[in-house]
Amino acid sequence: MLPPIGIWKDLRLEGYSTARLGHVHVTQSHDHGAATVNVTAKIEALPGPRSDGLTLKARLTAPDGAIIEAEGPADPVDGEGVALNLFVTAPHIWWPNGYGVQPLYDLEVTLHGSSGAELDRGDHRIGLRTIELRQQPDQWGKSWQFVVNGIPFFAKDRTGSPPIPSPPASATPISKG
Repeated sequence: MLPPIGIWKDLRLEGYSTARLGHVHVTQSHDHGAATVNVTAKIEALPGPRSDGLTLKARLTAPDGAIIEAEGPADPVDGEGVALNLFVTAPHIWWPNGYGVQPLYDLEVTLHGSSGAELDRGDHRIGLRTIELRQQPDQWGKSWQFVVNGIPFFAKDRTGSPPIPSPPASATPISKG
């Protein structure tokens, strides 16, 4: 009998003839009531002149319908990816459940060929907020406190709990006697 190994879930093949979006990484920074959404996209392109003149575009649609756009040349040779910044002057801030509303922005990232034709597209929904894990020395070691938009709150979840510390490894081997 053969062991049960191999493909066990759905499989798909994706083809492209010029270029496509690789990984799209979205970050945000907040300063004095404004926000900057940073979009960095890796471009995967086939070598040759068809991959010249690529353009990356980002379109951020606010919950109230306002649209912010940015675009720039997409050089597939650069291993760092292509970065675009979207500036939001009066962001709709996302809050955890029970602390306020959860407005979401639609972010559309598109890659265009030299003719202007859309080659690939990625759609994302994001909330604009600040979040930090505040760890400060306390009587038990270090605190584990989440702070969203400057407000500390208690998050109860198995995956958000601090790791259970392991006892340190003994430098002296323990022998059975």
